[in-house]
Amino acid sequence: MGTAKGALRLGGRTLVERAVDAAAPVTEVVVLVGRPGPLVPAASWGEVVTTLEDPPFGGPVAGLAAGVAELAGRPDSDEVLVLPVDVPDVAGVVAVLVAAGTGPDGAVATDSTGRPQYLMGRYRLGAVRRRLEALGGVRDVSMRRWGSALDLAAVPVADDLLRDVDTPAQAAAAGVDPG
Repeated sequence: MGTAKGALRLGGRTLVERAVDAAAPVTEVVVLVGRPGPLVPAASWGEVVTTLEDPPFGGPVAGLAAGVAELAGRPDSDEVLVLPVDVPDVAGVVAVLVAAGTGPDGAVATDSTGRPQYLMGRYRLGAVRRRLEALGGVRDVSMRRWGSALDLAAVPVADDLLRDVDTPAQAAAAGVDPG
C-alpha cells in the first residue's frame, strides 16, 4: 500500500488510533505491538504501552507473545482483547465480542462461514500464556495454529465488520484514505 496500515486514516483518526479508541473503554491497558508512529490520544484512553517482537517481523503469534510479555504482572484471570489495526470497523467487532459469552479460554470472532478470526478475540490471559508456552517457539507461527487448541466460544460477526484493508482498492471501498 505504500503506507503502514495503522497509519491510514478514516474519519480523522488513524486506524491504529481507532483500534485503541475501540479497546480503551473496555480494558485497563492497551498494548500496541509494532511501531504505531505518533498517536493522538482520545479522552477515553488509559494506559497505552508500545512494544515490538524481537526480532521484528516474526509474525502475528510472535507479536502476540510480545504483547503478552508486557502484561507480566497481570493475573491469569484477566481478559485481553486481541485486535488487528487494519480493520476499519474495529469498534463494531469489539462491541460484538464484549456482548458475547465466552468459553473456558475466551471467545473468537467468526465470519459467515464459521471460520475463526483469531486476530479478533477476547481471551483469558492465562489461556493465552499457556498456549504460547505450549508452542515452544512463536516466530512464524500462524494464528490458526495458536488458536485452534483453545476452547473458545465462536462469536458470529458480520463479514462487513471483519473486512480489512490490504490493498488500495479495499481501503477506498471502506472509505479509508490509502495515503
